[in-house]
Parts: sequence; C-alpha cells; structure tokens
Amino acid sequence: MSRANRFLAGITFGYLNQIVVLLGGLWLTPFLLHHLGQRDYGLWLVSLQVLTYLGLAEFGVVALLPRDVAALTGAGSEAEIASRVRALLEDSLGLVCIQTLLVAVGALGAWFWLPASWQPLRGPIGLILATYVCFFPLRLFQATLEGLQRQAFLSSLATVAWAIGLAVNVTLVLKGYGVMGVAVGWICSQAVIVATTCVFLARTYWPLFPRRIRWPNWRSFGAKLGRGSWMSLQQVGQILLNGVDLVIVGRILGPAAIAPYAFTGKLNGILSNQPSLLMQTALPGLSQVRAKDSKRRAFDVMTALNLGMLTVSGLCACVVLGVNEYFVRAWVGAGQYVGFGLTLLMVVLTLTRHLNLTFLYTAFSFGYDRWMCAVSVVEGLVGVVLSFYFTRHWGVSGAVMGPLCAVCLTSLISNAGIVSRDLGEPVYRLVLP
Repeated sequence: MSRANRFLAGITFGYLNQIVVLLGGLWLTPFLLHHLGQRDYGLWLVSLQVLTYLGLAEFGVVALLPRDVAALTGAGSEAEIASRVRALLEDSLGLVCIQTLLVAVGALGAWFWLPASWQPLRGPIGLILATYVCFFPLRLFQATLEGLQRQAFLSSLATVAWAIGLAVNVTLVLKGYGVMGVAVGWICSQAVIVATTCVFLARTYWPLFPRRIRWPNWRSFGAKLGRGSWMSLQQVGQILLNGVDLVIVGRILGPAAIAPYAFTGKLNGILSNQPSLLMQTALPGLSQVRAKDSKRRAFDVMTALNLGMLTVSGLCACVVLGVNEYFVRAWVGAGQYVGFGLTLLMVVLTLTRHLNLTFLYTAFSFGYDRWMCAVSVVEGLVGVVLSFYFTRHWGVSGAVMGPLCAVCLTSLISNAGIVSRDLGEPVYRLVLP
C-alpha cells in the first residue's frame, strides 16, 4: 500500500472512530452525570489529568518512536530496515522498562497525596494508577505501529476497545459501583489496546519485533534521556495547555463550576479533534518525505496539509457557533450552558491553535525537537499565569483568554519562523494559500 493510500485509510477509519465515540459519548455523559452527580463527575474529569502528569516520566522515548521508525523506513532494503527498526525497539524497550520504575514511584506518591476532598475517588484512582504502571512499557508497540503508518488498524482497534469499555462502564454503574465502575471500564479498554497491538505487531511484522531487551549502559542511557527530555518538556507545555483550565476553574471558582465549563466546551472540543487528526495521521509520512525527498516536495506536502486542516477547522467553527447553545440544552440541560461569549472565545482559540499546529507538526517532523519543546513550555507557562489572572477577574472566560493570548504571543510566531528558515521560504509564502 502506498503512503497516500495509508494516509487516506488512516483518515477514514480515524473519522469513523471519532463519529462512534462522539455519538456514544453524547449519551454516556448525561448518563454518568445522573448516576455519579455533578461533583463526583467533575472530580473524575480532573483526576484523569494525573495520568498525563505521570507520562512525563517517559522522557519522550515513546513520543519520538513513531517519527524515528518512519524515518528508518524511508530508505534501504527490507532486511536493512527490519534490522534497524528491531534494534531501535530493543534499545527503547530496555529504556522504557527502567522508566517504569520512575512511573511506579510517581503513581504511589500521587495516590498518597490526593486531596482530602477526593477521598471517594481514592480507590478508583489507585486502580487506574496501578494499571497505568503495568501497561506503561507495552505502549511501545502501539507507537511502533504508528510509525509504520498503520493508523487505519489503530483507529479500528480504538473503536472496538472504546465500545468494550463503554459496555463495562454502563453495566457496572447500573449495578451501583459508581466511579469504580467507570474506572474498570477505562481499564478494560486500555487492556484491549495493549494486548492487541502486541499480538498484531508480532504476527504481522515479526522481522521487526524485538527479540530481547537491550539494557542501556550509562552513556547511552544519558544520551537517550537527554534527547527525549526535550519531548518531556514539550509534554509539560501540552499539559499546561490542555486540561489545566479545568484545574484552574475548579480551584478558583469551585468544583461545581467545572462541569458547566466542560459541557459548554464539549462540542468545540470534539470537533476540534477532527482537523488535528489530519496532521496526526500524516506525521509519519511527513517524516518519511523529509528523510528521502527534497525540501520542495516537503513544502508542497506541508502546504496541502495546512489547507486541508484549516478548511476543516473553519467548517467546525461555523457549526459550533451556530448550534452549541441548542446542543448543550438538549444534551444536559439549559443550566449547564455558560453562554455564547465563552463559546466564541473557545472557537477563536481553537482556530488559532490549529494554525499554529500546522507549523508545530512540520517542525517536529523536521527534527526541531528542542525548539518545539522550548516554545511549548513558554506558551504553557504564559498561558497558566494569564489564565489565573483572567479567571480571577473575568470568571470562566478568563480560562480561555489566557491560552489565547499565550499562543498568539509565543508559539505561532516562533514555529512559523523556524519552518520558514528550514524550507527557505518566507513566512508569507507559508500562510498565503
């Protein structure tokens, strides 16, 4: 299958997965809100951010793997490619196993230091943390399949795993297990993904499958962590950009304000993932293009992706502005809708981030890890500071205005500049289409 066909297949199945998750999620959210209550449901949304924080302990090793695998498949015979990829996976597996110890320590600390107000969630969160630690090194196989551009398979698998988790959620919640039932459903979906990707990689790509674990020496361990630490910094930036708004709203305005804020932004959040899927699916192929083709070809590919992503983004923005109020009213009730002003701010933030995202993914595929990570951290820190200030003075709207000001003042200008320099094209040529 050609690179273009793999991309189209990945997009098709990716959007099918998004549709299934959207329809199921629209039903599941009011169901959980009714059975768990607004306070416990809001705390559950925030508690999932703990897993994001633990992910920092992998120091970017898994995050960089899809790009590295894709670059290795760009040239050479099948035997040479298989040998190089297998060696990469064996080295990465040893490194990730060591990092699992750090994740375990972090998970234990997070569980002991949960706030007293989260006492009802201590059991479910503990179960989720333990599962996350056990599955941590096995995420390597899913990342490898991403690098091999098997997004169609991964999207199909995600749909099946989500459906299984949904069935477990509903069954256990109806039986009175509450938040514990939701936690078990999440664990079941993760177990399906981890087990299936491991078996699929072994059966379909056996020449690439790692035969052993190569434990790194201190020199290689430090070199790889040093390279991957930039990705961890970038993940810090992403954490500050995504999810911290819920924490800030809950901290300043109280737990009861979390759910209405989240419900008002739900439709925008769902539709904003659709344009992003284009760039996520294309990332391995873009890395392959950069490794074997000319800069002119890379520029043409990037321009086409930009046009596709921003066209879909604009369409999604029109839909959100037109129907969001009616959507929230019909979904969870009129009392959960904050207002059109917040919706408008969320849409503007999404459009600005999508424009920035086209340059961010391009810089990442070209190997500008350090630059991208540094800019993301700066944007995240600026966004958090501004969000705290604006939320105290302007309420929930401030939680959106902070990140909006941050992306305009930092990432958008910086990422466009680095891509322009690498391709040898002025910035206006990048945005002119």
